[in-house]
Amino acid sequence: MSIHDITPSPSPSAGPALEHDALDDTTRDAGSLDEQTGHGRLRRPWSWPNPHSDRATMRAAVQHGYGEPGDVLRLERVPVPSPGPREVLVRVRATSVNTPDWIVTTGRPTIQRAKAGWRTPSSPIRGTDVAGGVAELGSEVTEYRVGDEVFGSLWADTLDTGDIGTFAEFCTVPVARLAAKPSEISFTAAAASVMSGATALVAMTETAPVGPGTRVLINGASGGVGTFAVQIANQRGAHVTGVCSGANADLVRRLGAADLIDYSETDLADVARRGPS
Repeated sequence: MSIHDITPSPSPSAGPALEHDALDDTTRDAGSLDEQTGHGRLRRPWSWPNPHSDRATMRAAVQHGYGEPGDVLRLERVPVPSPGPREVLVRVRATSVNTPDWIVTTGRPTIQRAKAGWRTPSSPIRGTDVAGGVAELGSEVTEYRVGDEVFGSLWADTLDTGDIGTFAEFCTVPVARLAAKPSEISFTAAAASVMSGATALVAMTETAPVGPGTRVLINGASGGVGTFAVQIANQRGAHVTGVCSGANADLVRRLGAADLIDYSETDLADVARRGPS
C-alpha cells in the first residue's frame, strides 16, 4: 500500500513543481532546473529547506511508544536531517506501508523490541521505502544531482540507529540504497515497489530461479509480494499457478498466472499430493 505525499497535492496547473508550503522563510534557492532536461529530472524551479538552519523543520509522523497506529503516531514538526558524506537528502514524494512498519509500531511480537527499543523505538519515525527528488548531496556523492528523481529503501537503517524514516517530508538515504526512478513510473508506483518488489525478484531469480520449462506455485498471489512474483515469473517464461481468493482471481490472471487456485475452495495439501496436472 502506498502513501502519496504528506503535503497537499499541487493543483493540475502547477505541473511537476515541488514547492514546500510551510518552509518559505527557511528555504534556500536550489536553482532553476528549467534548462536541465536530462532523464528523470524535475524541470521547474523550486526551493528546499536548508537542513543546516536551526529554523528548518518538516512534518513527520512521530511514534510515541508502542500500540495501535492511531494511538501512538502523531503528526509533528521535527528538524530536517542533514545527509552524511555518502547520503542524499530526499524530498519525499511517496512512501509505502510494509509489514515491518506495522510490527515496529505495535511492538508485536515483543521480541523485536530487543532491537528497536524496549519502551519506545530508538527511531521515532517509521517508513522504509521512498520515492522523491534529491534535495541535497552529501560531500562525497557524485552519482546524483539535485533534482534527480530517485527511489529506494532505508530498511535496516531505521530500527536501532535512530535515523529518520520515510514517513516524513524529507529523509536521508545512503547512495547505495537508491536508484534512478524511470520517468515512465510514478512516484507512487516506485515507492510501492521497493520492499515487495525486491523480495519477489530475489525469490524468483536467486532463491528458486524460474524460467522456460519451469512451473511455480505462488501462494498469496494477490498480495504485496505475490503480485510482483507472478509478473516476474511470467516474464521469465515460467508456468505460473496463483493461489488467491476468488475475488482476486481476475487480477492474478491479468498479472500473468496461467492457472488459479481459490484457497477457499481447494485444500493446497491435496494439490501438493497430486502434483502438477
